[in-house]
This record gives sequence, structure tokens and C-alpha cells, in this order.
Amino acid sequence: RVAGEHRLVNLLSYDLKALGSIDVARNKDDAVSYFSPLRSTVWRAGLRNEHTLFRRYDFTLSHALTGRAGLHDQKNFGSATVWDFEYRVNTQFNDRFLAYLGINRASNVYDVDREYRTAILAGFGGRF
Repeated sequence: RVAGEHRLVNLLSYDLKALGSIDVARNKDDAVSYFSPLRSTVWRAGLRNEHTLFRRYDFTLSHALTGRAGLHDQKNFGSATVWDFEYRVNTQFNDRFLAYLGINRASNVYDVDREYRTAILAGFGGRF
């Protein structure tokens, strides 16, 4: 997997980033009960729009909307579009601890069958 981002707009309380990624997979055996394509490539490009709602000293409250779209190419099954959207609220408590809560909706293709996923995201992080 190769992924990158480039900041297009950088203001005190607003960021806009361009996102891009490519995922490549090759497998030798497709006679298994799980998704294991002989060759699969997924290209995605998108934007992340992040706005800081409140900041005081080390405490920061922000929210972000991310949208990506791309193309999934699988050997013997052709190509199809893929996409995902994510909304996330981020809280940075100080320089060591953070938490987030969000929702993600995605559409992927596996062996020509389209699947949709909705996920609730939550996390807590820290560094010591």
C-alpha cells in the first residue's frame, strides 16, 4: 500500500487536504473460502475537510469530513467504482491524549458483488 496527502489550504482553524492511495494484492491460490483474488488493484483519490471548532491551550475540538472515490480492478472480474465517506469529531485533550467518534459509509466490490458498509468509529489514544 502506498498512500499520501497534500495540504491544499492551511488556515488557523481550517485545513483542506488532497488524499491519494493505491493498494495492490497478488495471491497464488483463489480456491479458498475467503476473498483472495489472483490480482487486485484499488486506486483512490479524495479530499479531507477539517475545521477546528474550539481551541484553548492544548485542548482542541475539531471535526472532519472525508470523501474518497476510486477504481477497483480485479483479475478475471473487471473494474468497478469504489467510494467512502467519513465524518469524525476529534478531541485533543493535551499533547498526550486524544479521542474521536465518527461514522463511515463505504461501497466496495468483491468478485463483481457490490457490498456496502456502515461503521461507527470510536477511539482513544495516548503517548507515553
